[in-house]
Amino acid sequence: MRVQPQGSLGQRPCNGALGTLRDMDEPIVDPSHPLIVKRLQPDERVHTVVQTASASLFITDRRVAVAAAERIALDVPFEGLRRIQFDIERQRPATLVLVPEHRSDEPQVLAVPRSHYAQVAAALATIGERLYDIGHSEGSTDSA
Repeated sequence: MRVQPQGSLGQRPCNGALGTLRDMDEPIVDPSHPLIVKRLQPDERVHTVVQTASASLFITDRRVAVAAAERIALDVPFEGLRRIQFDIERQRPATLVLVPEHRSDEPQVLAVPRSHYAQVAAALATIGERLYDIGHSEGSTDSA
């Protein structure tokens, strides 16, 4: 594995138990969350893991998942996300809100400490790129 400085092409930060940068093609598995590992497909790759105040956010090449304590709080494909909001306030932890498309999936509100802003930003970039790609593969056009 070759580790390059943060911000290099083909890299995504990984935080939590791993805390290192890894190549996008190399599998990343956080052993502290066996519930996530059990749900992964054999060829599915975890690209980003971010530890928030109360849960871990996992971004794979297929889905977004939130593992909280002993349960999976959210596990949806990128197409299953309706809205994402990241609010930063001056004197409080930031708030990351993940709203799924289907009402049967519970929205997630995660407190993000300042020390994890960069990892969340990288996760949001990955999600945004995937949503953009999905939108364009469905025939929509970019107005910008």
